[in-house]
Order: sequence, then C-alpha cells, then structure tokens
Amino acid sequence: MILEHDFFPKKEFLNRIENHQKELVESKIDFSIIQYKSDLYYYSGTGQSCILVIPAESEPLLFGRRDVNRIEQETALDNIFTIKNTREIFSRLQDWGVRLKGGKFGLEGDILPADMYHKAEKIFPEKQAISIGPLLRKIRSVKSEKEIAVLKKSASILDEIHNLFPSIIIEGMTEIEASSILNTEMRIRGAQPTVRSRDFYTETGGIGLVLSGTNTAISSYTLTATAGPGIHQSNPSGPSLKKIKRGEIIFVDFSLAYKGYITDETRCHVLGQASDEIKDRYQKSWEFEKFLSIKMKKGKKVNEIYHETYYFAEELGVKNELMLGGQIPFLGHGVGLELSEPPIITRKSDYILKEGNVIALEPKLVYPKEMVIGSENTYVISKNGTVQITNAFQPLLE
Repeated sequence: MILEHDFFPKKEFLNRIENHQKELVESKIDFSIIQYKSDLYYYSGTGQSCILVIPAESEPLLFGRRDVNRIEQETALDNIFTIKNTREIFSRLQDWGVRLKGGKFGLEGDILPADMYHKAEKIFPEKQAISIGPLLRKIRSVKSEKEIAVLKKSASILDEIHNLFPSIIIEGMTEIEASSILNTEMRIRGAQPTVRSRDFYTETGGIGLVLSGTNTAISSYTLTATAGPGIHQSNPSGPSLKKIKRGEIIFVDFSLAYKGYITDETRCHVLGQASDEIKDRYQKSWEFEKFLSIKMKKGKKVNEIYHETYYFAEELGVKNELMLGGQIPFLGHGVGLELSEPPIITRKSDYILKEGNVIALEPKLVYPKEMVIGSENTYVISKNGTVQITNAFQPLLE
C-alpha cells in the first residue's frame, strides 16, 4: 500500500490527549466521545471509521469495526478494540474503570448528526450528554511547530498553483476549464481531494474557485464575499461555463489540504490591461490586508482588530464595500484541519490572539453586480507579529 504516513511523533498525539483531558477535568466531564474525522485524526492519527473515547483521567480507547489492521498501522494510540456494535463500548469502559453513572460526557454536538447524538445518550442513560465542539476547536486553534511545518508545505504547493495560473489562462477559456486545470495540478503535487469544513451547509473541494467579470459578484448560500453561479441550482456555487474575457477581473481562490492541513489563498488577475478602476480597487483591498497583518499580534483581541480595520476603511472611503459593510461578518478565519477554525476575525469575538494561531486574512471589497476584488493570504501568529506563509506573486497580475 502506497501511503504517506505522518511524521508527527507519538508524543505529539499524547500531548494533544493530555491537553484535552485538562479541559475535561476543568469542565467536570468524565469522558468524551470523538467521531468526526478532523477531531479523530487530531487525537488518534487515523481517519478510519472509529470511535475514540478519551476519559478525563485514564488512557484513551479506540474502537473500530472495519479495517482494524489498518487502524493499528495508522494510529499513534495503544488501546485498540474491535467491536461489532457500539453498545459494546459501555462494557469496555466499565472494565476500564470509567465512571458511567451520574456526571457528564462530551459529544461533538456542533457537527454530529442528531441520530448519532441520541444513540450515544441511549448507550449511557445515566449520564448527561453535552456538546464539546467549542472545546475541541479551542484546543486546535493553537498549532504546534510540527503542524505549522505541514501548513507551510501546504502553502508552498498553493503558491505554485497560483503562480501557474498566468501560464494556463487564455481568452475564451471557461471558468470551469481553468479551475479544473489548477485542481489537477494541485492533486499531482500531493493535495488531498477535499477540504474539510465544520459546517452543515458548506461543501468544499473539487475544482476550486475561478470566477470572472460580474460572476465574481454573485453570492450564494455560503457566508462569503463571493460564491459564483456554479453550473446548476442543485449546487449553486462555484465556477461556471462563462468564457473569460480580456480586461475583466479574474478572481482565483483556492484552498489546499496537504496531509490534512489547509491553507487558503486568493489572487486577482486581468488578461491584458487592467482599467484604472480595477487597479485602484485592488490596491485598496491589498492595503487592508497589509493593515490587518500589522495589527495581528499576540495578546490582541480579534474584535478590536475588526473595528480598527473598519475605521481604516472609513478613512479610505470604502467602509460600505469592505465585506459589504460588514454583512459578510468576518475579515479572516483560522485554518488547520478545517477550513474555518478559531480564531475568526469578527466584531463579536473576544478571542485573544496566541502564538501558534494560523489565520487566513481576506478583506475583500464587494461591489454588487460589478465585482468582488481582493487578495487572501495565510499567516502564522509568532512571538513578534505575523509571518506570511502563502507567497504567490502579488499584487494584481496583468
């Protein structure tokens, strides 16, 4: 079997388990049950169909029903059990000495299907189930040095894709053709086929986002600056069969998952000569990203950064255009094993930036029915500020 194994040492996973257990003890939760793939991989090292139980005060247990041999090859954990029915977990935990009467246990209530949530409640009828989704995301919001190393590799592949775009684009090519070429090039370089998002509505992956002209200003069900029309109303977002023309804005937004870890980057292009209007708008959007990157410092609250950026937008005369005057309620989002992780740069969040946060900044300017324009880059919060890890050619490429 040809498979790239993790270079994360066992100690990295055990440290994650230990941090999780500290949160369980602090929240007076006896154990947590982990099933969603992002969380499962983060703590166990495998994305197979498993159920991971992390007791607050003893070693974790990993339960599998299929491909248990492969689970054993992939996981960093020691206690692996084969089960035929999820109800067997109860007796295993009982033998393990885990408290099963009274108290609380945690479930991924923010993403777990209701049927699975209720099934877990039935297995442990004498305990109170609570959602630990926010707790899980909080822990993952600070990346280790080894995680950042994988993110930097993800970013370097994404840079190659963006730098390739000027050489593949020709007048008359459809948005979907351009997206497909770039997606193929990503896969050849080691990108995974999907980008995971902890969101009921979002389906991200496949062919990326290449939009042109007024298509850049088409919104949809996603809470983003642009979504594009797509090719059918059953999945109404993404690139279309529109042909790309000279002189119009071309918006290229790709997220890339490498060994599970996601980076995000946007660039804008024009075939031929860009108009003065496009140049001016792009320059302003680029100034916002530079402004944000300077403000992003360890110890600063993200809502303060959000408000300071809108004061700056007022000075530049584009407050109503910056993320549609705040109707798109963020200026950046954390990235990692999921496309949108804490911290989210919003007006409501009082998250305090920490060393090891990895954030994609995307302050786009929205001109309804005309265009959406702007860049996006992924940054690491360091001891002394930010380090930009996506570095494709910028600014506006003609």
